[in-house]
Amino acid sequence: MLRAVVRTIALPVLVVLALVLAVGFGVSASLQQMERATLLREGALRAGDLAEELVAQIPDTPQIIANGRATDDQARLLSAVMTGSAVFQVRLYAPDGTLRYATDRESAAGLAPEAAAVYDTLQPNLQLLRQGPAGDRVTVTALVPLASPGDGVFGVIETAADASHLAGLLTAMFQRLSLALIVLTTVAVLLPALILIWRNDQVRRRDHALVQLAKFDPLTGILNRGALTREGQDAVKQRDGDGPDATLGFLFF
Repeated sequence: MLRAVVRTIALPVLVVLALVLAVGFGVSASLQQMERATLLREGALRAGDLAEELVAQIPDTPQIIANGRATDDQARLLSAVMTGSAVFQVRLYAPDGTLRYATDRESAAGLAPEAAAVYDTLQPNLQLLRQGPAGDRVTVTALVPLASPGDGVFGVIETAADASHLAGLLTAMFQRLSLALIVLTTVAVLLPALILIWRNDQVRRRDHALVQLAKFDPLTGILNRGALTREGQDAVKQRDGDGPDATLGFLFF
């Protein structure tokens, strides 16, 4: 009986574990894609906002791109715009992809084909970079067309924003969501299995009770007439063959 119970329980448990593992891997991969998409979307919004704010607060941005440098006032305005956001690096490109101005001194002059492609297609280019030895810094870089009502699209701005805080919040949220989905899946699969085990146990108990009623007297607990008749017939059949000797005895009280 114990083996039957173990077999009955083992199969549902193995099925549940397999489903939970499959769901866990699937949920983890899906949530990682959602996290990346959310970070890129947030980076695009910040980059777009910065581009609009830059053009609004520094109307002569086309002159910076044309001259390849910014005046002290323009540099201070650009720094103030960056301070109000998570952006820590800005690069300005000409329509052909030539780097014209950068807030970091390490930027080398030259052509950036991706910037020229953004100017030609007017489609932002977004990238998610994890920097640092332990991946403790998440950077979203975005290339966005620069446009103004008077000049139209006159260049491309590249921004690099620190999204580590947002990435931490998203990771924690998606981890809780993943755990909740795994728990719900486990309950959804395990509950029917437990119900099936309980029903099988009830059927087994009922069958055992029916066997007891068919063979034993409910008052005395000894074999009833039908069971005695069958036992006697079996004993006679065994005696007629090569079975052992049988004895029939009666005890009266």
